[in-house]
Amino acid sequence: MDWLWQLDREAYRLIHVEWRQDWLNRLMVAITTTGLGWVQAIALIPFLWLQTTRRAAIAVFVAGAGAGLLRILLVRLIDRQRPSNFAWSTPLEDFFGHTSFPSGHTTTTFGIAFMLLLLCRETSRAWVGWLALVWACLVATSRIVVGVHYPTDVLGAAMLGCVAACLSWLVFERKGWLPA
Repeated sequence: MDWLWQLDREAYRLIHVEWRQDWLNRLMVAITTTGLGWVQAIALIPFLWLQTTRRAAIAVFVAGAGAGLLRILLVRLIDRQRPSNFAWSTPLEDFFGHTSFPSGHTTTTFGIAFMLLLLCRETSRAWVGWLALVWACLVATSRIVVGVHYPTDVLGAAMLGCVAACLSWLVFERKGWLPA
């Protein structure tokens, strides 16, 4: 597994140090902010008020929140040091310590995006799910550029978010809570 650690570290260095551009930093910080749970919750509030989108908004919220809770359990078990602790790293956020795997921003974002993809598939609004998935990929990339996660942190988080969305979908489907 040493080869995976080396690959992860070198990929982080390539993205965070070698490819990072000053003009892009503000955009990456703005994108990464959309991965915060409270920002996501505020964005969902208008959809909770509308009768036509309420069931979908609740499903999306549950997928994102469920993904976040699963992430909290995993991060306590795994205890991986963040790459922002490297002397050569120049993070744009003050996150240090041992809470690197999986990325919380990426986990909740993929939970939300994948639930939207499931809800909108085979409808005239399928583009919403695909657009949400692009957003999730941008948030994941921003976490590396900002300097607080390794590539495997965001890949694992993306998978965890998708699993949480699938589990939420199954529960909602079984209970008959999905929107028509």
